[in-house]
Amino acid sequence: MKIGASLKTKAGPDKNVDEFFFLYTKPGGTKIGSVKESTVIGIYERTESYLLTDYAYVKLATPLTYNSVRYQYAYIRQEVVYEYLANSATYYVIPGPNSVNVRSTATSASSKNILLVLKPNALIGTTDGTTSNGFTLFSLASGGMGWVSRNYITSKVPAGALPTPDGTGPEPEPSVGTTLENTVGTGLLGTLKWVGIGLVAVIVGLVIAKLYQRHAPKN
Repeated sequence: MKIGASLKTKAGPDKNVDEFFFLYTKPGGTKIGSVKESTVIGIYERTESYLLTDYAYVKLATPLTYNSVRYQYAYIRQEVVYEYLANSATYYVIPGPNSVNVRSTATSASSKNILLVLKPNALIGTTDGTTSNGFTLFSLASGGMGWVSRNYITSKVPAGALPTPDGTGPEPEPSVGTTLENTVGTGLLGTLKWVGIGLVAVIVGLVIAKLYQRHAPKN
């Protein structure tokens, strides 16, 4: 599995029954929760083994609490998950005056779960449509996963969409200078510059010589 990949639980053998897969504090350790089948659970970090069984260490998309302890990470048997490449759509923050919070959990009850803040028109990332409590789960363009309120997202590219470092968003129009350099080449531009300077020097030299000849004393 690739570090940073989204993981999803597999569908159980019985298609008519919702099955659950346990989450652990460590490989073969205490069970601290469970996840339904066919559910995006989080981001893959690494693999560890215990008694010939591989466990995936996962940064949970939705942290859980067990015995008053909050867990952002947990282990799950690797055989029940797979790297998830969603048939996903790309979304942006809607235009307007307000920025939007990206959260680690699907709730706005606390500011402690804010991962980052995105400006209007900014690229959020991709989603397969997973929602909870009015929030949509995203694979973020900046990396990782996060929840964003459905009231502030749009799949339509805003007219003022902000460019992104990886090129997934609209790019600004290049300046005239940049276009010229890309078309002609910086090396050729430098050569033309020095040729022009040389021609000017020659012309100035000829003018000075002409003036000297005109005013030179005649013997």
